Amino acid sequence: MEKIKVMIVGNNDNRIYEIKSLLRSDSVAFIGFSKQDESVLEKSISLKPHVLIIQCEDDYKAAIDLAEKIYIRIPGCAVILICDSFDVSMIEKVMLAGIRKVLQFPIDAETLQENIELAHYMEKSRLENADITASNNMQSRIITVFGAKGGIGKTTIAINLAVSLAKMGKKVAVIDADLQFGDVNVYFDIDPKDTISELSQGNDAGDI
Repeated sequence: MEKIKVMIVGNNDNRIYEIKSLLRSDSVAFIGFSKQDESVLEKSISLKPHVLIIQCEDDYKAAIDLAEKIYIRIPGCAVILICDSFDVSMIEKVMLAGIRKVLQFPIDAETLQENIELAHYMEKSRLENADITASNNMQSRIITVFGAKGGIGKTTIAINLAVSLAKMGKKVAVIDADLQFGDVNVYFDIDPKDTISELSQGNDAGDI
């Protein structure tokens, strides 16, 4: 089984060493690190990591700019951002830059390992599905309606957006990610017999 190649980028030597010391799993191979400078992109392209960890303290803009370049220039490389603190207002920029996970210090080896494996799996799956999509000459877009609290109109916006797109002749699928309090079915006036709950308990038959 091929190991997950991990590269670390950052300007704090102590933090880089701390992150490196957490890479203890046999499934991970540490392939190098780089300062976050003008040469970092070329070094990343040369090493071709599966997962790039960016250690960030205050300069979120530089970290996000680098992540976006990695996302475009190195398909198959998942980016994880590790920082001391994170501003919720940065969520949209992080998503647009293609960053897979945002973690905060302090962090333990098990958590880091789980997120490395998850980020790698997600990016690998994205590439595989992109190949299938391209071969079938299909184009799709994902629109996420997000809010940090309940009752602010996320469902209303999502439903009306879906209906408007459907009226334009688009094929639309709506996924309610609020597994506990989601009520998309109420807005559509439907009573689904199969939900994500049944899917998660299935035997991979795929008939749902």
